[in-house]
Amino acid sequence: YAHNNDSLTFGTSAVNRLIISAGGVVTIPNQPFGVASSNVSETATGKIQLNSNNVSRGGMSIDGTNDRMTVPVAGAYLIGYSHLSENASTQVAIRINDVQQSGTLTQGVSGNITISSQTIRNLSANDYVEWWCVSGKTHGNQNYNSMYVILLG
Repeated sequence: YAHNNDSLTFGTSAVNRLIISAGGVVTIPNQPFGVASSNVSETATGKIQLNSNNVSRGGMSIDGTNDRMTVPVAGAYLIGYSHLSENASTQVAIRINDVQQSGTLTQGVSGNITISSQTIRNLSANDYVEWWCVSGKTHGNQNYNSMYVILLG
C-alpha cells in the first residue's frame, strides 16, 4: 500500500464526480443544491418568491415562475430558510409537495427580527419545496432572506 501526494478523482463521462485532494479535502462538484432569495415582501398566506440571487447545481431546479425548488434525485435533503420579519406575528413555513411540514413553522417575537428554520427530509426525485408566509409580513430586501435545499446523501 503506497502513499503519494496526488489527488484522487472519480468520474464518469469525462466529468469529475468526487475528488479527494492530496490534503484530504473531499469535494463533490455535482452534489445537488439550490439557494435563492426574494426582493419582494410577502404577506399572510402568500408564497415567497424565489426571484433573486438564485444559484443551483447538480440538477436542482429553481423555478421563478412557480417559486419552488425541485430536487433531481431521491435522498435526504437539508431544507431551510432565514427571513427578516416585519412584525411580531410573522410566521414562515416550509411546504413539500404543497404540504406544510411539521416542525418548520417559526414566528418572530418583535418587528425586524430574523426568523429561521431548517429540517432534514427524505425526498423523492421531482419532489418540490416552497416557502410560505403564514402570517404577518416578510421583509422585501434580498439581503435579509435566504431559502435553500441541499442533498446530504
